[in-house]
Amino acid sequence: MQKINVQALIQMEEDFHIGTGMSDIGLYDDSQYKEHGHVSIPSSSFKGILRDSCRQIQTYMQEFGDPKAVLYRDIYDRIFKSYNDLNSLDIYIKPLSDNDAKETVIHYFTAIDSQKGKAQKGSLRSQEYGAKSLCFELRLTYYCENRYSEDITEYLKEALQNIKSLGGNRRRGFGALQIKDIQSSAIDIKSDPAVDVDAKNLRIMLRLDEDTLISAKGQSGNLQESNDYIAGSSILGMLRAKLLSQKINRNFLDDGVIRTSFFYPLPDSATSLSDIVVHPVYLSLRRRKDYLKGLDDARDIPLWAYEDNRSNLLKDIVVSNSINPLQKQECPSKGMNEGYMLRPSQTSSIDEISYFKVNKNLHQRNRISKRSQRTEHDGVFIESRVKKDTRFVGDLCFPDVETCKSFCEIFSAWLNGDEKFHIGRGGKPCTVVEWHSYSDSEKPTVAAQIDEEFTISFLSDVILFDDLLRPVTHFDEEILASLLSDAFSKDSFVLLNYSERSGIFSSFSGTSGLRKFRDLTLRKGSCYRFKVNSNLDKNLLAAELYDLEKSGIGISKHEGFGAVSINDPIHDLKTSDVDIDTAKPSPIKLCPQTQNREKSRLNRLSSIYIEADQLKKRLEESNKDQDTKKGWLSLASWILAIISENPTDQDFYETINDKITEKTDPNNQGNWGQNDFRLKLLTTITKYSKRTKSVEIALKNFLHEHGGHNG
Repeated sequence: MQKINVQALIQMEEDFHIGTGMSDIGLYDDSQYKEHGHVSIPSSSFKGILRDSCRQIQTYMQEFGDPKAVLYRDIYDRIFKSYNDLNSLDIYIKPLSDNDAKETVIHYFTAIDSQKGKAQKGSLRSQEYGAKSLCFELRLTYYCENRYSEDITEYLKEALQNIKSLGGNRRRGFGALQIKDIQSSAIDIKSDPAVDVDAKNLRIMLRLDEDTLISAKGQSGNLQESNDYIAGSSILGMLRAKLLSQKINRNFLDDGVIRTSFFYPLPDSATSLSDIVVHPVYLSLRRRKDYLKGLDDARDIPLWAYEDNRSNLLKDIVVSNSINPLQKQECPSKGMNEGYMLRPSQTSSIDEISYFKVNKNLHQRNRISKRSQRTEHDGVFIESRVKKDTRFVGDLCFPDVETCKSFCEIFSAWLNGDEKFHIGRGGKPCTVVEWHSYSDSEKPTVAAQIDEEFTISFLSDVILFDDLLRPVTHFDEEILASLLSDAFSKDSFVLLNYSERSGIFSSFSGTSGLRKFRDLTLRKGSCYRFKVNSNLDKNLLAAELYDLEKSGIGISKHEGFGAVSINDPIHDLKTSDVDIDTAKPSPIKLCPQTQNREKSRLNRLSSIYIEADQLKKRLEESNKDQDTKKGWLSLASWILAIISENPTDQDFYETINDKITEKTDPNNQGNWGQNDFRLKLLTTITKYSKRTKSVEIALKNFLHEHGGHNG
């Protein structure tokens, strides 16, 4: 197996626009795509342009009878249709523009009335464009068998040379580019037999290299929502695709051999794997409603203008637990249906558990008609993707150390971060950031914790069937008893409280190209509190519950489904342990950015009005002669007319100074004398003001007080 690398430079020769569809309402459409504040080119957009270029080359070769036509058709199908190499074409684009260069320009457009030949009323629109002369570094990466690498490399290089423009309004001359300095290489992917592994389990941290749509939920309208976690079935598919593409016959990824967990996201604060534990927030936990974050005397200020100073510790956020009757707070609250809990270690106290949510970006996409090269009717849709650089952590478990070591040898290039895995819709690249092996740790037994009651919490989605093979949508005493030995029945327990959700889990087999059967699941985060009958053998119950926690429940456990936690201490947090004052929001103030902007704006306005007031007093002193009032008002109206054209301060004062120079020139017929009131007026303005706005305010106030027109 080889990795093909193709590198080149993209030199923009005309302004270009690649929109995000998420512009802010303002003076112009500011939807030009940017990364980290700099104009860039999205990989998905360039991949579409490259695919279209490949299609053009294929068409030309067929029309002209080129002997390479059949070969290039097969390569096109291999890369963009059949995915026979079980890999995705990765595209990386990095801006190389000078920091001092202007990256954007504004272009104005109008719609022309076909009958009058004039611009239609109200049709003027402005749009932000990336500036010409910008340069970008381009890198293509593709994995394939050695025998195909040379032909695929040449094919991709020809396709790059064929690209002449990108972005919108290409038919109007925008988006012209040149791709130059194309270089290529092919590297063999080799395993490392010296990899150091001394345990049978692996903990892996993955990082997304692009915004990614993961195991998409059902589409709602034109919105395609991404899951914020990676299911174990997706992890296995990701690994199996790499194994099959290398033509390696090993069974360590077969069902019944490997067992994977769900991969859950990590917050930015988590810097290392260490012993951290991440799992979904429990549905029974409730937090204070958002509207309570506002100050009592500032209810009209929107919530986004506030800085929330509360900590992210769970104990400072949670105000009640619906399955714990002893933990109730008399305040409006809402469920925490999304998000995750981070424990620094297996034995972390409740005071150390933090809460976080996953960041997502919205991407507007459109389906292009091959015939018209325009967006199809109803072809616009939006994808909500997990943000680039988001990290996920999960476990791979093998039956023994030798099997684990064999896996690490084959996948050493990927585990070391040298090569990319692919995940999500479109096979987006992701990288292993960190990994380590570990042995099975003996968890503390729950026997001592089971008294009159116990709790069960779902750490992942659970797939269960009843005796009639119907999907279970509610976990109750009968279902629990069916998971235990014959020593227990549905009458052995009483379900006191619960908080649960159910839903459909869909998946797709990238290897076979077939959609899998849907499963109806009990969602992660669901939790239950049971009461134990007094005549039960609690030691036996504790041992069997511990086995459930260790092995999981339901089917597809090897794909991460069915993970549960018994007697999580969060559910036993008593009211006395919750400091109500601490749980309340700390004093809230405006965000620093809002404060700074508002302070700067008010200071600027204050200085303008102070300057205008001082200028008005000077103007009154220079206008004591009533005989000159009519001419004075005429000159003031002329100045206001200049200001109405919105000149810059520099242009305004240059105009006034030019007028003074013209009228004081002794050779100029009709010049003003040194005591002329008009000269005094203009000189006063240039001497006692620095801002056009101050002059405008001073003149309008003066005209208003002296009976002149101040419009």
